[in-house]
Amino acid sequence: MNMGVASPSTWMRWRDTHLQAPLWLFKATVKDADYEALLAGKNRTRRSFRRKLAQRILWFWPRIDDASRWAEAEEDGYWSPKNYLRENPTRPAQRVMDVLPRSEALLELACNSGCDLNFLYRAGFVGIKAVDVSGTALAKFKEIFPKAWESSSISHDLLQRYLLAQASKSVGTIYSNGAAIELVHPSFPVVKQMCRVARHGVILELNPKSAGYPRDYLGQFHKEGFRVAYTTEKADGNSASHLYHFIAK
Repeated sequence: MNMGVASPSTWMRWRDTHLQAPLWLFKATVKDADYEALLAGKNRTRRSFRRKLAQRILWFWPRIDDASRWAEAEEDGYWSPKNYLRENPTRPAQRVMDVLPRSEALLELACNSGCDLNFLYRAGFVGIKAVDVSGTALAKFKEIFPKAWESSSISHDLLQRYLLAQASKSVGTIYSNGAAIELVHPSFPVVKQMCRVARHGVILELNPKSAGYPRDYLGQFHKEGFRVAYTTEKADGNSASHLYHFIAK
């Protein structure tokens, strides 16, 4: 066995953490027209052969295509927002309710049909900001949780453009559940941008070995001045994903 060769997963984790282009290339490559096409469900038809080839050869080439499946989700399809309606809050939302004051300014990334946000609204949190790429999911949110919808500031957008538009330290805590963060292409520094926008902390459910884009999340948060205040790693054992609560040092 050749011990000198890293496994593909180790290589990809290192590559997706460290071998990426600067943010200016992302901003120069991904334009508003690209965001709008994806939000309208037309992203796939806009991808030229040249663009596909560049993305295949240059792994760091900026892209937002991974959000297409959610942007194009239909109410009765595989990515239906109905699949994200739950009887109980997810672990990030439960963590928010357990430890944060009701006055905390919150931002949910990838709120989908609003199930978690509704739990938080019922628990006394108001004025929550949220963003999601799926117009179908947001329509369902507005339909089934109208009071939570009206009390919040909801945006139909990709989290990349949304985060870039936010002022530094403009919210208290950011939270998100599921693969939304893991499927952001590494050409966009999602950890850095979350830490820039959040004053107090970031609460995430993460799979460090995600089939999306595995990163050294703990190392990236540490680099941005955040530490792990709480995690379920030990309690979860061999479970694929863990809850992490990062707070500013």
